[in-house]
Amino acid sequence: MHSNRSSPELPIFGNKVIAMYNGLLDIHGIPRNPTWTSLETTANIGDSKITLMREVDWKAGEKIVIAPTGYHNYEFDERTILSIDNSNPKKPVLTLDKPLTFKHYAAVEKFGNNGDEIEMRAEVGLLSRNIMYRGDPETSAAREYGAHIMVHSNGMETLTARIAYVHFFDCG
Repeated sequence: MHSNRSSPELPIFGNKVIAMYNGLLDIHGIPRNPTWTSLETTANIGDSKITLMREVDWKAGEKIVIAPTGYHNYEFDERTILSIDNSNPKKPVLTLDKPLTFKHYAAVEKFGNNGDEIEMRAEVGLLSRNIMYRGDPETSAAREYGAHIMVHSNGMETLTARIAYVHFFDCG
């Protein structure tokens, strides 16, 4: 979606937009299972392999994100999968394109005298999808003017929008 603030607009909706007032919008990518899981073991700074908690249908060449477990929300790592070792399919090991920048914690902490436990694990999400809706990559972030989807009805339940397994990037 390419445009700037002075480009022609659709009335009410603007530009760089998929817009609808009434009707049905269906955008469906290939279902992925799962889209999110957790780390089996802690991944340290400099590691280029991670072990997941469960079986995934992810493939080499796809992008993932590992959520932060520290105090700062910017301590995430986004990486590309180079290979997947499924010798233990319930606990796959991913080899990543670059070493990790941040530590991602994964363990079960025990506390108290009652044997209470808290499971604390970094989440790992699959970013790759076969359908991508994207704003202009060169200017969307710099101009804070990304692509968007707007659905609006007159209140008479004349609109349905269903979107699943789609990657949105440079939007908002």
